[in-house]
Amino acid sequence: MTIHYKPWKGDNYSRGVAKGRRLLVLGESHYSDAGQDTIKYTKQYIDGHPGNFGFWTVIMQNVVGKKQWDIDRRAFWHSIALYNYIQEPIWEGPRTPPTPKMWAKAAKPFFEVLNQLKPTHLLVLGKRLWEKIPGDGRQAPPFIVDRMEREAWYYPLINGDSVRATWIYHPSHGKGKKTDENHRIFSAFLKT
Repeated sequence: MTIHYKPWKGDNYSRGVAKGRRLLVLGESHYSDAGQDTIKYTKQYIDGHPGNFGFWTVIMQNVVGKKQWDIDRRAFWHSIALYNYIQEPIWEGPRTPPTPKMWAKAAKPFFEVLNQLKPTHLLVLGKRLWEKIPGDGRQAPPFIVDRMEREAWYYPLINGDSVRATWIYHPSHGKGKKTDENHRIFSAFLKT
């Protein structure tokens, strides 16, 4: 399977979100068949189009650690990349899990995207996604957040580098909207 839902890559992605750290945010799936959805909706959000953009807002708040009105959304989204793992539409809508076949078919495009974008850090949105993405690579040293150990993983890149990964709750999950807590996790992760 090829990359159907192309990733959003901000114009300043190569500079990174902080000190050259390139961040790829990994979502789970789409609910329509337009292959440019990730790019299209991210552009619409940046440009302030009306619509339901809670997903984008919560991601931004979780990463930056501020309220949406205190964040330059254009600067933020142009400093990161966003990609959805599942490469087929989930017609049944949100909260519907992908099929085992969908999970399996999405691994190859995922590694293609990792090798194209070469992020230093991968932030996985959702515990289900974290548990389903490929186990290629190796366990990374955990990091400490609020006196609790947080798991991390290294994904290898073709060029010999590796991508450090961890997860936070999905923005649609109640815990995913606890932006202060999620920002602390992200901040600790980014320092590793």
